[in-house]
Amino acid sequence: MPNLRSVDGAQFRSYTAVMEVHLTLEQQQQLTELAVQRGRDADTLSHEAISRYLAEEARFVEAVKLGEAALERGEYLTHEKVRTTRPALPFLMEIQWSTLAAEDLEAHISGHLWG
Repeated sequence: MPNLRSVDGAQFRSYTAVMEVHLTLEQQQQLTELAVQRGRDADTLSHEAISRYLAEEARFVEAVKLGEAALERGEYLTHEKVRTTRPALPFLMEIQWSTLAAEDLEAHISGHLWG
């Protein structure tokens, strides 16, 4: 690895940090099975899974910030407004759901919004 100099002239070496991640036996078995099924190595799959997780977390944090900003601007719907708007929702988007998926979604939404 090349020796590098910082702005103040001090030398430092670049390196790749190593992190040890402890998996349960079940997680190790699942990762190994998935790697075999995909014809890839478990290390690469681990890196990809962590990258996807971090990207999703970043998107979630950004969505929360956008929601908080909208709330501060007074742009929000009350539970009552959502209830009265609910019949209009099918006109906003058309999605074909399996019966099981639709029931699961309805139960989830009902539990959070109308429960």
